[in-house]
Amino acid sequence: MNEYGRALRRWRRLRSVKQSHAAELFGVTQATLSRWERGHHRLPDAAARKLSHLLAAPLDSAADAGLRRLRRAMPRSGSCSTRRSISRATIPWSGA
Repeated sequence: MNEYGRALRRWRRLRSVKQSHAAELFGVTQATLSRWERGHHRLPDAAARKLSHLLAAPLDSAADAGLRRLRRAMPRSGSCSTRRSISRATIPWSGA
């Protein structure tokens, strides 16, 4: 899984967004979104920019603080080629 796919999955889980709804936001099918999350397909630049905007949304809750840390760990460029890993400890997960 690449870091953008990992970030997308974490954003969805922290916000309780289903893959089908997230797919609508990105203008793709649920299957495509699933492939992005698993790293089977690279996010197009436009989708990576949209994800960056979603991660930059106003933060106010404990889960949002996790998103803030995730966003800081993301590369600034639109490239998905950076191999920086984001550990599971980056974002607290309540399991709820």
